[in-house]
Amino acid sequence: MTEIKTIVQSPAPLAWHALPAENVATALRTGVSTGLIYDEAARRLFEHGENRLPEGARKPARQRFLHQFYAPLIYVLFAEGAIILALHG
Repeated sequence: MTEIKTIVQSPAPLAWHALPAENVATALRTGVSTGLIYDEAARRLFEHGENRLPEGARKPARQRFLHQFYAPLIYVLFAEGAIILALHG
């Protein structure tokens, strides 16, 4: 476990994508081709919880609709539409 903490908490970020797969697997205590064994996966799930992002508060549909009109480009499109209607009307 100290090996993992040393790698994860190092001051300079590691380029994990540049390390050989065997080194990463050793540091994370897993196999390259086999992955985690069931017991280790269950322990990590219990220790760290599920790998999920927290769900944010959802805005009501009316508020999401009205939020579309905060963009300045929508007013340009409305003005363009009004000019086209005036010229063809």
